[in-house]
Amino acid sequence: MNLRSPSIDNLNHLLVASPERFGFSMGCVKHLLLRPYAPCAVQTFTDGDYVCCQKFQALCRREYAKLMFSSLKTHLSSITIPFEIMNENLKHAADLLLQTAIQFLAIDISYCQLLADCPLFSQDTPLKLFENLRALAIYYPETDKGIDCLCGLLARCRLKFFHLEHQSDQYSAPGAIPKNLLLSLKKQTGLEVLALNGIHHDVFETSDNSHSATLDDKAIWPKLKALYLRTCNLLYLKQLLKFKDIQVLSIQEAKQGACRVTAEVAGYIATCGRLRAIDLQQYEFASADLVIIARSCPQLKYLRIGKILDAEGSTFTKNGFLSMIRSLPFLEYLGILSRFRIDGVVFKEISSCCPRLAFLELPKACADLSLMTLYDESPLSCLRGLELSTIWFERPKHLSQPDMLQSLAEKWRTVFPALMVTPCAKDEYWRYPDGEETSDVDMVYQKPRIDFNDEGTSWLFLRLKLWRILGYEDTIFCLRKMKNIWKRQFEVETFGWPVVPFEAFLAPYMHATASRNDDMDFEL
Repeated sequence: MNLRSPSIDNLNHLLVASPERFGFSMGCVKHLLLRPYAPCAVQTFTDGDYVCCQKFQALCRREYAKLMFSSLKTHLSSITIPFEIMNENLKHAADLLLQTAIQFLAIDISYCQLLADCPLFSQDTPLKLFENLRALAIYYPETDKGIDCLCGLLARCRLKFFHLEHQSDQYSAPGAIPKNLLLSLKKQTGLEVLALNGIHHDVFETSDNSHSATLDDKAIWPKLKALYLRTCNLLYLKQLLKFKDIQVLSIQEAKQGACRVTAEVAGYIATCGRLRAIDLQQYEFASADLVIIARSCPQLKYLRIGKILDAEGSTFTKNGFLSMIRSLPFLEYLGILSRFRIDGVVFKEISSCCPRLAFLELPKACADLSLMTLYDESPLSCLRGLELSTIWFERPKHLSQPDMLQSLAEKWRTVFPALMVTPCAKDEYWRYPDGEETSDVDMVYQKPRIDFNDEGTSWLFLRLKLWRILGYEDTIFCLRKMKNIWKRQFEVETFGWPVVPFEAFLAPYMHATASRNDDMDFEL
C-alpha cells in the first residue's frame, strides 16, 4: 500500500472481502486519505459545496471502526478527509479519532461539530486529545459554518501549522474570517505556518478595537516561518519585520489599484534575509528594487512575481533579468510575467549562476536562438520545465532541412537534457501539415518584433518539427503537475507539512505522482 491508502471504493472492497486482511493492510498505512473516486457537487444558495456520496464501510459499524484505528496505530501520521461523507456522521469513530497520535489532520469543517459533540471533547483533559497534533488543515464551504467548534478544537491543540481554505474557486468572494477564529489563532504562539488561502481578510490591518485579533501586536507568532494570504494591503508588510524567521511569503491577489510594490515595501521584504520563497505573481516590481531583494535574500529557492519595470516605468530588459539571477545561486523556481526578449546569453548565465534551476516560467518572454548559440551553451541539467511565449531560431528554413534539424535536436537535448514538455504552450494547439511549408523568406539577420504573430511561418513549423523529434508531451498539464509536486516537496522540506489546496482533491491528477486515479499518491 506504499504507506498511504487508496480510494474509499477500494477500501470498501478490501473490508468486505476480508476484515482480517483489511486490518493487516491498514497497519501499513502512514497517511490515511478518505476520498471518493469523484466528489459530488451540491449547490447552495450562496456557493457550491462538494461532498462524498460514497459510504465508508469501516465507519458504519463500531467493530469495524475499532479494527481500523487499532491497526492504524502502528504507523499512522496523518488523516485527511477533505469532503463531508454523506449519510455517515463518524459517530462510531469520533472518540477513536480524538485519541489518535497523528501529527497532521486535514478535514471538512463539518467534522469539527462531530468532534465537539463527542463526550471526550467536553472533558477537562485537553492535552490527552490530539496531544501529538501539530498541523491542522480545514476546508469549508460557508464562512461561519462550524467556526465555533473549530475554535474549540484549536483550544485543545498546540499547533505549528494551520491552513484554512474556502471550498470555492479562486474567483469567488467569501467573507472575512470571524474575529473569534483570529483570537483563537492568536493564542497559538508556537505557530510556524499560517495559510489563509481563498479567504478575503487582511490579517495585517490594524484596528482600534481592543478585541481585534490582527497582527498589530508585537510578535504574536514569534516562530512564524511561512505566511500564505489571499490578499493584503502592502503597506502593512512592515509587520514582516517582527517575524525574524519568516521563510515563505505568498500573497495570491493584489487589491484593486494597489498592485505596484513601492521601494518602501520592497525594503520591508528585503529585510527578511532568510526568505526562501516569494510568491507575489499579481504584483509589479521595479527592476532596481527586485535586485535589492535578490541580494538581500540569497537563500531564495522560489521566486514568482508579476511584471518588472525598469526606471521610469520602461519595459523590463534582459540586463535587468541578468542582474537579478546573479545573486540567487540556490534558485530552483523562477516565474516572471514581464514581456521581454532573451537569448543564448541568458541561458548561459542561468547555467552558471543558477545551476539548480528546475522551472523557468516566462510565459510572455520571447527567445532568440541559433544553432551556433546552442553550441556555446552549458547544459542546464536540472531544468525540467521551461515556459516561453515563443522561440525564434535564426534561419528557420535552413534548420528545417533533415540533417540540420537532426543536429539542432541533438544539441537541444545536450543543453536541456531534463526537459519533457513543449516549452511554448501555444505550439501544442498546432500540428505540422504534411504538405509544403509556406514560402516566407528565410530571415538571417532580421528579428521579428516582440509582439509578432508567427502563425503559419517557418519559425512555427521548425518548432513543431523539433518538438516531434524530441518526443515532448504536448499537454501543459504535465508541466503543471510537475510544478505542483515540486511545491509540495519544497514545503515539506521547509516546515514539515504541505499546504495542499482544495483543488488537489477535485483534480488529483494535477497533484499526484501516479497517473491512475485509483492509485493517487499525494505528496504528504
